[in-house]
Amino acid sequence: MRSSKFWCPGAISVGALLAALGCLPPVAFAAAQEAPPVTADVLVRLVDIGTMSASESTPLLSLSPDGRYIAFQVRQADPVANRYTFRMVIKAIDAAADPIVVDVGGEYLFWTIPSWGYARNAPSGANLTIQPRWSPSGTHLAYLRQDQGRVRVWRAGIKGEGATPVIEETYDIEDVQWLDDTRLVYAGRPGFVEAEADIEREGRQGWVFDGRFHPLTGSRPRVLEPIPVVYQVMDLQAGTRRAATPEEVAKLSEKPDPLRAVVGRTAFSVGRIDPENINAPTTLTAQRRDAEPVRCVEEACQNITRIWGDATGNSLYFLRREGWANNEMALYRMPADGLKPVRIWHSTGLLQGCERQSTHLICAQEAALQPRRLVNLDLTSGQMSPLYDPNPDWVRYRLPKVERLTIKNRNGIEVFSDLVLPPDYKPGTRLPLVIVQYSSRGFLRGGTGDENPILPLATAGFAVLSFHSPRSEASSQRFTSPIAQSKADYTDWRSRWNILHTLEDLIDELDKRGLIDPARVGLTGLSDGATTVHFGLINSDRFAAAVTSSCCTDSFTASVMNGPRLSKALQAYGIETDQADDGPFWRSTSFVVNADRIHTPLLIQSADEEYLGALPGVAALTRAGKPVELIVYPNEHHVKWQPAHRNAVYKRTIDWFRFWLMDQTDPSPEKAAQYARWRDLRALKDRSPSPTPAP
Repeated sequence: MRSSKFWCPGAISVGALLAALGCLPPVAFAAAQEAPPVTADVLVRLVDIGTMSASESTPLLSLSPDGRYIAFQVRQADPVANRYTFRMVIKAIDAAADPIVVDVGGEYLFWTIPSWGYARNAPSGANLTIQPRWSPSGTHLAYLRQDQGRVRVWRAGIKGEGATPVIEETYDIEDVQWLDDTRLVYAGRPGFVEAEADIEREGRQGWVFDGRFHPLTGSRPRVLEPIPVVYQVMDLQAGTRRAATPEEVAKLSEKPDPLRAVVGRTAFSVGRIDPENINAPTTLTAQRRDAEPVRCVEEACQNITRIWGDATGNSLYFLRREGWANNEMALYRMPADGLKPVRIWHSTGLLQGCERQSTHLICAQEAALQPRRLVNLDLTSGQMSPLYDPNPDWVRYRLPKVERLTIKNRNGIEVFSDLVLPPDYKPGTRLPLVIVQYSSRGFLRGGTGDENPILPLATAGFAVLSFHSPRSEASSQRFTSPIAQSKADYTDWRSRWNILHTLEDLIDELDKRGLIDPARVGLTGLSDGATTVHFGLINSDRFAAAVTSSCCTDSFTASVMNGPRLSKALQAYGIETDQADDGPFWRSTSFVVNADRIHTPLLIQSADEEYLGALPGVAALTRAGKPVELIVYPNEHHVKWQPAHRNAVYKRTIDWFRFWLMDQTDPSPEKAAQYARWRDLRALKDRSPSPTPAP
């Protein structure tokens, strides 16, 4: 049947049942006279397309063989039930056609890859983007779906006939592709299951603590490489499977190169001007048949992130970063027989996962105040039109004000960030400032890892600086490997000083403009951003409150919690895991030896798999009488993935900064214990001696 927004499969006629299956429009509310504000509850329930960390080349969409449809997966969090609803959606390129939901269900599938010698890295918490595969005739989709902890291949008809699992193994299937309308080639690693079983059997006699352990993410050995990939072919009609041939394996392994395209008789590619220098500019090269390659010398041919040929063989199109600190994205058209590109579209927002469809690009698009949606970008005119918005009611909210900031920091490096002010901000008012790190491209949701809610913080009365980390000083120098550059960045914590100085420069700029109260500045961070928080609290007196998603940057975390394998590997990158906290390397970052110098109230909202690394630092701060609180979220990873936890993190972050920067509390009875603890911390802070000045 049809609703106003979705057609859902099956014989369903009861509205309540449709809502339970996730087939009704998301984020909806009753009409109101005044536009409602963007709160934590609103933000956590937004419907998402793909993973939170998608780049320009992340495959978010699949274009049908005839170019008439796109297929993609959306998900919506429910913080009350603490679960996600996943939908597989098909949308006609004709913007007037309603989307068709061909499948509803499945579990959150973590993104994991081999790294550091482990067969799978521990889940970061980010989800795997599921890209459906079209059958050659365009009548069915095949895709990965996890249920009850097992990843299988599912098939769905595009007219809403229903979805069913068609391939199941004793191991997780990792990739799938059609060979024809009745045969699928797929890949997985059965050896991983066998290796886990071996570890389980070994545990009956006790495990040897060795390079298989990574204590920061678990208390059992990890499976090590190599675990071979096994390729098989499933005949859906016959119900038989067999080993794949090399040609069939190649069919599965074929992935389009986002930096190569052939237009007519000319092959275009993007590469570094100096292939031996990882920091050399990239540029476009054209090579006609039986001719020497020709390099484009136009500035517009640098920093290209994606290229396409057109259907006629006459033009090349490409996306690139440009502008101050590369803060803009632009689309160019260039004749195949010349190297003179013309810009046809540009924005400070993002285009992601684009697929070329005849004379258009179909892309996921974001802007500072626009959650990810699908758009149709005309390759002739550069005009953009909406194609599918998973959050159609978003336009009804009262949104904060956003200003793109551009400065040159004290080290001469171009920097951009975004200033977000409350919807009702009155010029001349100085506001408390909360800094959210460390990327500010696209929709301003919660910073890297999505834990510090930018728009709800602004709605609560804060000025919010969505901070985009500057390039390091070493990135302008010649290095032949990332390891060599990392050593330079970690020498005397050179890169971290550059980040801290940039933050201080931006604070000074906003103070000079009369926008903020420099005595009420809060700092947040996850992952690398958390390192900046730790470093900033020790080496600066500019921050009146702080929130981190992990802790701490010290010898214990880097050496003991990373285990023998990773601890040794990190030394090659310039991280001195064999030094104690009072050694020259950790002296600038460790709470253990700097607790007396810290005056900033610190809230740590940690995953249960990471909190042990925080204990030495928390113990040192507690002994020194410093205000610190550690919250531990169960069954969590580096990035919080559970909707209830994300909502709790959002709200506790807002409460923390309201308490310390505004002297405000939430009168809700369920928060009474929280504020009782925090008042004790405030009394502790008032009694503690003045901090030792930063050197």
